[in-house]
Amino acid sequence: MERQELSREEKPTTRPELVFSVESSTVQMNSHQNTNETVVASAHTIDHDSWKQVGVLLVLSFNNGYILTFSNLILVPLGWIWGSVCLVVFGAFTAYANWLLAGFHILDGQRFIRYRDLMGFVFGKQMYYITWILQFLTLILSNMGFILIGGRALKEIDFELSGSTLRLQYFIIIAGVAFFVFSFLVPNISAMRGWLGLSTVATIIFVVGLMVILGKDGISNKNKDYTIQGKSEVDKAFNAFSSIATIVVCNTSGLLPEIQSTLRKPAMKNMKRALSLQYTAGLAVYYGVTITGYWAYGSSASDYIPKELSGPKWTKILINSMVFLQIIVSQHLFIAPVHETLDTSFLKVDESAILSMENLFRRCILRALVFTVNTFAAAALPFIGDFVSLLGSFALFPLTFVFPSMIFIKVRDKTARKEQKAWHWANIFVFSILTLATTVSAVYLGVPSRYLGLVQVSGLGNSIGPGDVTLDSWRQVGVLLVLSFNNGYILTFSNLILVPLGWIWGSVCLVVFSAFTAYANWFLAGFHILDGRRKTNVLHHLDSAISNSHPHQHGLHTYWGESIKGISNKNKDYTIQGKSEVDKVFNALSSIATIVVCNTTGLLPELQSTLRRPAVKNMKRALSLQYTAGLALYYGVTITGYWAYGSSASDYIPKELSGPKWAKILINSMVFLQIIVSQQLFIAPVHETLDTSFLKVDESANLSMENLFRRCILRALVFTVNTFAAAALPFIGDFVSLIGSFALFLLTFVFPSMIFIKVRYKTARKEQKVWHWANIVLFSILTLATTVSAVRLIVKNARTYRLFADT
Repeated sequence: MERQELSREEKPTTRPELVFSVESSTVQMNSHQNTNETVVASAHTIDHDSWKQVGVLLVLSFNNGYILTFSNLILVPLGWIWGSVCLVVFGAFTAYANWLLAGFHILDGQRFIRYRDLMGFVFGKQMYYITWILQFLTLILSNMGFILIGGRALKEIDFELSGSTLRLQYFIIIAGVAFFVFSFLVPNISAMRGWLGLSTVATIIFVVGLMVILGKDGISNKNKDYTIQGKSEVDKAFNAFSSIATIVVCNTSGLLPEIQSTLRKPAMKNMKRALSLQYTAGLAVYYGVTITGYWAYGSSASDYIPKELSGPKWTKILINSMVFLQIIVSQHLFIAPVHETLDTSFLKVDESAILSMENLFRRCILRALVFTVNTFAAAALPFIGDFVSLLGSFALFPLTFVFPSMIFIKVRDKTARKEQKAWHWANIFVFSILTLATTVSAVYLGVPSRYLGLVQVSGLGNSIGPGDVTLDSWRQVGVLLVLSFNNGYILTFSNLILVPLGWIWGSVCLVVFSAFTAYANWFLAGFHILDGRRKTNVLHHLDSAISNSHPHQHGLHTYWGESIKGISNKNKDYTIQGKSEVDKVFNALSSIATIVVCNTTGLLPELQSTLRRPAVKNMKRALSLQYTAGLALYYGVTITGYWAYGSSASDYIPKELSGPKWAKILINSMVFLQIIVSQQLFIAPVHETLDTSFLKVDESANLSMENLFRRCILRALVFTVNTFAAAALPFIGDFVSLIGSFALFLLTFVFPSMIFIKVRYKTARKEQKVWHWANIVLFSILTLATTVSAVRLIVKNARTYRLFADT
């Protein structure tokens, strides 16, 4: 259709501009060999590999362990007809989009070795950061998925050999260690060449063995059922959207420019050759496994096909062993851009020092950090299907389909024909809608049940039976809520809430959203018991901490300092700040997200689980205490801080306080002591998940030395990761609004109404259904709006960000 856009390289038309990159504070531009191309400096190899090597790498990497989940994730929800149509259509569109993007590898004499560099060059710094976020979200989530599949392969091997019921988490850790060792020994994509032979043998063995057994099982299985599963038409529709997202995942990676950077010249022609190999030989294999698995088992196909296989033990052991060996190699391609960013930022990139002992030590630390975080997340959240569909929907749709068409319109605006522009605008529109639809579908299918604990799980998280007794009174939980919500965060709220909103809109929003938040939590508390089961996760008790904590440790001293300053400050300015009306609107949306943050936690069922019976009634009593006494304190500090300093209120109020030194020292000391206690409430569900997974949960062993040792290791891991991240990224305010927008709006407002419609659909009155559907629609729109606002704020402030900055 578009010979022009598929074949013509972009010739240098202007003097090359510097490419914006965060990998170094000053961008080094290297003149490339005997051409006039320039390339941003990188610690990884560029312009080295043949198209055959990259093509084989793509074929092998896309035929990894993930393909063992695709029968369940793609064809079970879609069935034969729609499944076949979607496999063909989205496979073709994905190949076309990557082919199109490959043609933009060189623009204005500059070779773009990173997708985000290309987007930043064409559209500016905001798109640079948006692309970076989407791409790294994809890479990190997919790497967690690889670790999960590696762990599952090892678990299947262990079960076949010994019949052991050892927890999946142990095998996930082994997989994470193996990936770490490989990533250290193989520093970049080009260095994978020496491992392609092993990967080829492993791929052939596990694919051929799998197909033989699937054929045997399919012939012997006479009762195959291909009915599309789903409790309702709505469920089936959401399942179908998630399947479409998974088709995108199995066909593309979102890192084509990074792979293309390794190719020797002509890079664009060679990339298209490599893509041709992927979308013929490679696609035939992973589509073949997907279709054969569904043919063999129908709608009962497992989310990990080797679990279903018949035949002797040795065949299952062989297949799972080859899957594990192959995935060690193939996963490296999909995490390499993360390594490249870290290596370029922290290693000495000149050729003479790249293999120095200092660089090797730094590389070891960086790889260990990446795989520690990813392995920890994979062990805590072993839900493969949810990750696959979520990363396909939220990130890969824009990266694969939307951004290449945006680039075409921007770069070829003056030379493209009218029908070409119309085609690309249609792509942007259609795939933006599909991005939204598939993301909502992934969240709908993957989040609510896990958040609410509606599926009974083993260990500490079991539903509590009629004879069980929990310990806490509503007064204890109420006081805990009052103290925990009046923590150090409230010292930022004058700046984050009232400065962007002003007195009138600020007062209205404080009242309206606190009322809605109180209602939503009150409403959610009523679903703590369903079908006679108590939906719970157990929190660690804070009895001793609460008894030693008093309200005066935080709020009253801050009131005193602010009030004195407010009286003496005669030149207060309450003008709403912002360079334009658009800025003011986005700032206001971020403020609304912050109001939600200051009123709710998103973990009400976990907190409610600690209450003695009647748990529903007692939770509502505790909430009444929070939304009266607690709200009076944190709203009081917020309002007083804005009254005292106006639009110049700092993002940490104690920095503004006048008065003697001892007063500031006292206030900050009490803030620190109080926040030690209050932070425990908000991290407790993470501890509970880890403790349930790794500790012996029977009561007699709960305080054993082994359990205490394990708890110490788990707590150390959590706070090591969090402390490192906090030290590296000290941007408090931006994170607060992003948390409130992307997560807490859904957890607080949308999911409770979804539960009501699901649980009470047959008995609810029409106006009740309308009310809750209105809540879902309204707060979903607000979620999107406030998330965009928060991301925009981060992008806008990003130029001021410095790693490990002393703010």
